[in-house]
Amino acid sequence: MSRLRAFLGWSPDDRRLWLTALLFGGTARLGLCLLPVRRVRGVLRRLAGLAASRLPPRATPGRVVWAVASASRYVPRATCLVRALAAEALLIGQGYPVRLCIGVTREGENGLGAHAWVEDAATSAVVDQTDRAGYERILAFEGPGS
Repeated sequence: MSRLRAFLGWSPDDRRLWLTALLFGGTARLGLCLLPVRRVRGVLRRLAGLAASRLPPRATPGRVVWAVASASRYVPRATCLVRALAAEALLIGQGYPVRLCIGVTREGENGLGAHAWVEDAATSAVVDQTDRAGYERILAFEGPGS
């Protein structure tokens, strides 16, 4: 009950942004079970275009990241890729130039670890507050057609 009370205490703009982030995270999670990453990105981009008129005017990247991180707690098995896909779509829908990055690192003797994050396309600064230390970017999706 306290979570509901806290949610109702947020501003209408924050509630709308959080619910949209929950929808995007759930869509990304389900989509990755059925489709390749590029197709999921396309679906999320179309959703972002539809949601843009209903979202608060130009939510800051920090607010978008907060909404995705908070809402992802309610999406089963919301991996870093799910969160990055949701954040990328929301940020692009808000007019920010960002790119989705995927990187790898060595884990142990014969293992690899993977991680996904969102960067500002102009400065390469990490947008989504994830620790990507030790990960080497091997793939970056930029722009709507990538």
